[in-house]
Amino acid sequence: MVQSRLVAVVLGAAAATGVVNFVAPLSAPRTPGVGLAAQGDAGSFASLTQGAEFDAAPDAQEATSPWKWLAAGLAAGIVAAASSAPAEAKLPTGPEWDLATTAKAPWLQPCKDNKKYHKKFKDAIYKLSTRQKKYTTGGVIAKRFDLEIAQTKRVEEAYGNRLCGKADGTPRTIASGENVRGSIVIPGLMFLYTAGW
Repeated sequence: MVQSRLVAVVLGAAAATGVVNFVAPLSAPRTPGVGLAAQGDAGSFASLTQGAEFDAAPDAQEATSPWKWLAAGLAAGIVAAASSAPAEAKLPTGPEWDLATTAKAPWLQPCKDNKKYHKKFKDAIYKLSTRQKKYTTGGVIAKRFDLEIAQTKRVEEAYGNRLCGKADGTPRTIASGENVRGSIVIPGLMFLYTAGW
């Protein structure tokens, strides 16, 4: 184990040295050009340019290709991945980690079994029926209250299969990635599809 790590480190160092030379090869340092003032008078400049070919453009330093940097990063990543050992994947054990799904969470229960959930809807229906009693039985407003009471009962029945908190009876949105009633998996995928991802 120790020998294999030592070999991996030595190979990594050798690869890193090769990558550095690949990205920026060793070359002789460039000497700066000497200005005319350091060479002497302007007449000597004319004598220098008459006999020799004069190169009007200075030597351009080669630009480093982005492919070289990409290859160097890839090589460094491969060396780092090869030299590191994977961590042992052990899940913690205990009563709180024995939950296979969110439905088995001790703080959640189906809404149809929760007393506080039903009490909220019972209170809402009671308030609507109390307001309805103020109006005549066959009137337009009373019929509107009948529709609201029926809608409240349908909502109570529809949300009965979702998961509610035991403490407050409020339906929960499940964001764990499970495809249960009230999860965000299907709406999230629909959003990504619609957004063009």
